[in-house]
Amino acid sequence: MTRVLIINDSNVMGTMLRDAIEAHDGLTVVGSTRGADEGLTVIEECGPDIVLINLLLPYIDGARLLSMLASRPALTKVVVSSQMRSRVEQKLVALGASALLEDGSVTSDPAGFCNKLLSVRQTDLAQRSPSSRGQAAAQHYLRIRSEGRFPIPGDEALRLQRLAKLQVANDDVDPCLDIIVRRLADQVGFPFAAVCVMDAEKSWSKAALGFSRGAYARDQSLCAHTLCAAEPTIVTDASTHPVFRQMDLVTKDPHIRSYAGVPIVAPDGLRLGTLCVADSRPRLIPEHVVSALLSAAGMAAEFLELENTGWRRTAA
Repeated sequence: MTRVLIINDSNVMGTMLRDAIEAHDGLTVVGSTRGADEGLTVIEECGPDIVLINLLLPYIDGARLLSMLASRPALTKVVVSSQMRSRVEQKLVALGASALLEDGSVTSDPAGFCNKLLSVRQTDLAQRSPSSRGQAAAQHYLRIRSEGRFPIPGDEALRLQRLAKLQVANDDVDPCLDIIVRRLADQVGFPFAAVCVMDAEKSWSKAALGFSRGAYARDQSLCAHTLCAAEPTIVTDASTHPVFRQMDLVTKDPHIRSYAGVPIVAPDGLRLGTLCVADSRPRLIPEHVVSALLSAAGMAAEFLELENTGWRRTAA
């Protein structure tokens, strides 16, 4: 049972949060306070798994409370507010907020709100790492949000030259990659899977199952972030992710929620593209899914590199 502490100065919202959480099978309330001071005491005494924080707290506001809780990486910190602005979101993510949720969903869909809390907690547990890596990740997402662009590999110029040589940055479907994608999706039980390559502005689907084929703007592509990631990208609920939650693939059809992706790396280290699986519902990403992705990405790299030799074009 996941233990939740509510810190909210509104009696009405505090009661609604408590009622929603207590009605959920996987959550329980260990305390409900109207101020940060009392909340800190409950954290010391009860050790909750999740703390729900209202921004407009008396004396010590929500942002200050987040900074005070920075030394507690095991605690999942969720800000619940009536509205979020971009600058506020950036600050909260930098201060350690795991998710930012609208309080209106507590009344409109209490079960869905609670399921999101569990997804956020599961993501925290799955991605928990040394503090230095966590701080680097927070700074990475903050930088992307503030600059309004996608991440770019350090060897981007060489990578783009290789893609131009391979002639794969287009919407031509690759039958070999298509087989890899379909077998992977069947193996791990995900309805969506894709191999994508990224040119300077677009993410091209070379093989896709569930996704629309063609191109997406690179700044709207989850895989654009996977391309640069040092570790496999694991997201249990994209609707709560500080960057992905606003992307078209999340807010519109196919409404991606869970996502796992790895880069496709050539033998010389250049990242040619990505391989991913996804689902329209939040779900955990087991280790065997990541292992299958890494193995399939190796095969995809071999097929793409065959283009570099000209063998496949000659054979065709």
